[in-house]
Amino acid sequence: MPTTVHLHDGFYFRVTAGPHYGRTSVRTDRTSQPDVRMSGVGWHVSLWLGGTPKPGLVIGGVVGGRAERSDNGTVENRKARVTASASRAGVFIDAYPVPEDGFHFGGILSASSSEVESSATGDQPQTSYEGEGVGVSVFAGLDTWIAEQWSFGALVELGGNVSRDDATIDGQDVLRQGTSYFAAAQISVVYH
Repeated sequence: MPTTVHLHDGFYFRVTAGPHYGRTSVRTDRTSQPDVRMSGVGWHVSLWLGGTPKPGLVIGGVVGGRAERSDNGTVENRKARVTASASRAGVFIDAYPVPEDGFHFGGILSASSSEVESSATGDQPQTSYEGEGVGVSVFAGLDTWIAEQWSFGALVELGGNVSRDDATIDGQDVLRQGTSYFAAAQISVVYH
């Protein structure tokens, strides 16, 4: 437990939420299976738990997810409504260069799961994709003390993930690979 106030040490708990802009694509190795692309705005949420081996340096775990939707996605080259989502569970490092102040930055390495789904268009049936992979992101933020151990602030995060899925579709073995990038602006509540 923290032994000091207005100093970033001890137990660390953070919740972040806010809008993001994301771009997602799914490529296949079969011409009979369509590629899917989309970009759109959605919501991003994360829960962080960790400890402080030395004041100002936090190491811990994070779980969260994001989702976005676009009416202007493409399946092959045809316009379609596409939804994309990704969840993650990983580890993070968060550093406060001045442990008494609120500026901080760090990075996340995570296992990730991605889902992409498109609506049917013309003679193109609905498509869906689920893949597992890895994700990485970097972030920076500014927290302001609102109580002895609590802070409120803003955080900007940039990241992405890659995933793959080996599926059998219409009797064919198909390798599908997903790529996703995002930029998120989030509000943050911290106990530290």
